[in-house]
Amino acid sequence: MSTLLNDEAMARARAAMRSAQPQNAVQILIGAAAQTHLQARDYDELVRLLADALQQIGLLRAAASVWLYLKDGRRMAQVSANEPRDLARAAILDGNYGAAAQHYRAARWPAHAAIASEKARLYPQARLLWEEVQADPRLREDPYNAALVSFNLGRVLTELRDAPGAQRGRVRAMRLLEEAADLFEARGLRERAFDCFQVLLTLGAETGSFENLAEGYLNCIRILREDHLKYYALQYYEDFIVRAERAHEHHAVATIVHEAADYARALGLPFHPALRMREAEAWRNAAEQILRGGGSVELAENALLASVGAFSGVGMHGRAVAVFGVLAQMPGIEEERAKRYARLRSRYGDARDEVVRMSAVPEYLKLPVAYPDIWNVDVVEWEEDGDAVEACGEILLDGTLPDFVRRKALLARLVPLTARAGAPQHAGPARRGPGSGAALLRALSWSTSSTGAAATCAWRRCERPDRSSSSAPSCC
Repeated sequence: MSTLLNDEAMARARAAMRSAQPQNAVQILIGAAAQTHLQARDYDELVRLLADALQQIGLLRAAASVWLYLKDGRRMAQVSANEPRDLARAAILDGNYGAAAQHYRAARWPAHAAIASEKARLYPQARLLWEEVQADPRLREDPYNAALVSFNLGRVLTELRDAPGAQRGRVRAMRLLEEAADLFEARGLRERAFDCFQVLLTLGAETGSFENLAEGYLNCIRILREDHLKYYALQYYEDFIVRAERAHEHHAVATIVHEAADYARALGLPFHPALRMREAEAWRNAAEQILRGGGSVELAENALLASVGAFSGVGMHGRAVAVFGVLAQMPGIEEERAKRYARLRSRYGDARDEVVRMSAVPEYLKLPVAYPDIWNVDVVEWEEDGDAVEACGEILLDGTLPDFVRRKALLARLVPLTARAGAPQHAGPARRGPGSGAALLRALSWSTSSTGAAATCAWRRCERPDRSSSSAPSCC
């Protein structure tokens, strides 16, 4: 039935164009394009006809939007001669990030230009552009975006082998992120604070600073737990454990696994004993690391006792008793304490591990977390200054999004661009200020919440109480 309606709409539109009534054809085709569930072949044929009709009545930015949806950079550039923002997106479609940077620069979007320059590996140019953005007076009262700009500048300086400059950028970014996170949490905006901690953990991962990595992860986990997003919290626990193991921070690994096991047990999840077993082994590894490094014998003793507790907690009594034997022979331990552990080993020598059927941690919780590049995405949103048309342009440019999401973005973008046939083309946001772009992103991104990563992105990027707006077109 949808295909029949689509064929009928296209026939009516072609008849209107033959009768020199392209405006009627546009109205028919936009109505048909609202059927975002159509097969790709049928939908693409429909919107190609729409692009031709829009071009006939002079709505060039609207026509360019259709070619952007179709990922046709050449045709998009042909109808975007006077619009550098669209020319930049056309260049990106063709993989020419250097040209895109020049067009964004002409549009007075230095942050967009800097990101494109980085992708083109034009790092000296990117450095100048990020320094220009950093000097923007609006950032004086915006610690979050100021932190993102410093973070991006630090990454570019790293590529240019300017170690002192990169370090200054990272330190400034860290300070501003912590300041912004405190402000957001004080206002009850945990999801905005979550953004700050995501960037902070990325900063730690890229620089090898375990302190920053831990601060970022632990605060992200805390916020996810407070919002009752238990599976996302457990996925972050798993990701943090893997990174801590790679960094050989065994004491931190044991502490994190202990917390994750307690959390899983409180939720009644069947795999919490498996986490407790991992905790026990992690404590043994931590004790070995302490002793190898010449650390405190008392700290190593405490770690092994924690291992005993973890083994006992899941009925692994034989393994727990074996740890007493390790304690009795630990070099440097006080003689009286060694004798006591030897007696315990002898007294409970017949203890055996219980037969416990342990459910493994699900594989989906072990998948690496795909962290979005919010240090670019949020700076782009800030520079676009709440422009709904440009927010939809960014969605159309992202070819990784599902087709139906990009189709909704196309419809939303066409609303202001086709509001009045023959009217001057959109040269700026219909409504300035924070809100409209985020509202569109919120309306569109929730459509993808059937997948875990997309749901996380939708929750993280779009549900921001301080940016709520009713300005999104009704087609969303």
